Amino acid sequence: MEKVKVKCPVCKKERYLNKKYVLYETKNGRNWRCYSCAMSSSRGKSHYRWKGGRLVPNVGSSQKYIRIRLEKNDPYYCMTCKRGYVLEHRYVFANKVGRPLYRFEHVHHLDGNKFNNHPDNLELIDETAHQLVTQLGTRIRNLENEIKILKKRPQIASCL
Repeated sequence: MEKVKVKCPVCKKERYLNKKYVLYETKNGRNWRCYSCAMSSSRGKSHYRWKGGRLVPNVGSSQKYIRIRLEKNDPYYCMTCKRGYVLEHRYVFANKVGRPLYRFEHVHHLDGNKFNNHPDNLELIDETAHQLVTQLGTRIRNLENEIKILKKRPQIASCL
């Protein structure tokens, strides 16, 4: 196989490709970017499947909260995970407070709806208080469901 020297149009690195491949690429209007340049240009906003950087969990998914992707120049980027995503309710509350949140600070949804990330629906509490509020809220919902079930049951007349 005959090799041809080509330059990456992005980083200007030279490398060798098969002549057949170079002719095919030229004929189809493609360029000969190196692997690292090709991969870096298909991430984030430049990727063809980019949908705005907002991940909404599917039904039945283990993820329960909406996540959004932040750019590295964002002042709240320090709150992101390794992939550059942050939980939307934490980001909204950080904007409301005007500072990044610490890992030990928990943001609680007042109405219990994890998709309602309006600033008025969020409050900042510590971990122990968050666990207590969540447990009490779950217990209240369970008791309300039991009351509904008991109200639907037909009344049984007591026999003396």
